[in-house]
Amino acid sequence: MANKIAHEHEIISSLDNDEFLNELMSFAENNPKFLKIVGKNKLKARNYVGLIKTKSGVLEIYPKVSKPSNEIMPRIDLSKAYELKDEMFKDCKERELNPKQLLLELLRTLQKSPFKKSLKATLKDEKMPLFEVFVKMFLEELFVLLNKGLMSDYIKIAENRTTLKGKLLFNENLKHNLIHKERFFTENDEYIIDNVINQTIKTTLFHLKKLSQNKKILKYLKTFDDISLIDIKKCEFSVKNKHYSYYENILLWCKLFLNGFSFTPFAGDNNAYALLFDMNRLFEDYVAFMFKKHNPNIKISTQLLKKHLIKDGQNERCLMRPDILIELKDKTIIADTKYKIINKLSNISQADLYQLFAYAIAFKVSEVWLIYPLFDGSLGYKTLEYNLDCFNTKIKLQILFAPLG
Repeated sequence: MANKIAHEHEIISSLDNDEFLNELMSFAENNPKFLKIVGKNKLKARNYVGLIKTKSGVLEIYPKVSKPSNEIMPRIDLSKAYELKDEMFKDCKERELNPKQLLLELLRTLQKSPFKKSLKATLKDEKMPLFEVFVKMFLEELFVLLNKGLMSDYIKIAENRTTLKGKLLFNENLKHNLIHKERFFTENDEYIIDNVINQTIKTTLFHLKKLSQNKKILKYLKTFDDISLIDIKKCEFSVKNKHYSYYENILLWCKLFLNGFSFTPFAGDNNAYALLFDMNRLFEDYVAFMFKKHNPNIKISTQLLKKHLIKDGQNERCLMRPDILIELKDKTIIADTKYKIINKLSNISQADLYQLFAYAIAFKVSEVWLIYPLFDGSLGYKTLEYNLDCFNTKIKLQILFAPLG
């Protein structure tokens, strides 16, 4: 099986396996949001990272960094860097980053994902294929769950019996037992492990068996021998019984893996499997996580406030929802994150500047931050001001570059 490593926004043109290239071209044709056709046998990665798995190979897409390294980089303490203060990140220095290591680090701060609670990957893991790293994390989570015990639940069972057990279903009983007076068609509740939640886990294992090389999957499938397989569309990913709240993370893993089958299929019988993450969302959640972690006494909210820019009679349009809201004693700051390489002021999108201005006016704040990742050659800390002769207030704009680690 072919394996290709690329980075976001990179042109992909040289693949040793023609069949693999054709499959990726087919995927791009049906899913241009994630992979773009830019010429004959030429593709371009978009701002999504992760993996696309086809019949003939795997394409792994990693974050774009200015100083990539194939070595596993030592983690650095960024607690001081993310403490809120004047001139944020001004003295931070860019360093070499391992793109795969960076992706795993960013995934651990992704909201509403299983990565937040999963065990940290080891150095050995970070040299494994990306998909196998995810499978290993899932199986580690499953091991913990099995030690706590599989969930049992009450399920309604309706069947023909030789004894009267539960509620007699008169219509069914007449239909099946008109000449069999010794039988009873009844319905009752039974407390069993073969419920939809455990069926969801088994279904996930069953599909992973076809995609992964991890031999432990077969071992865990045997543990679920008494549990039925179900259609992916019937799987459920939340538990209502608080006693089984420890299922929450394993079900997030199931949802992640099973959603990988939802991508538009190739033409013919070859189906795509993909696990892809929006790089802007990863960066936004990482910055918000780091701010909250290293400023526990400051109120920091993420995408909670929302207003509309335009009112059309009774209808409101153009939803505005800032990434991060920071409430200090003397002021409130709105911050917006963008995963872009910025090495001069002209690289900053006017749309980004207008967006921050609209936030400042709508939410009545006097300071806004535009946060980009810190890379080699980044523009560096800048304090600007919106030119507003028609307003009595001044709006301060800070261009900041956040370190990654």
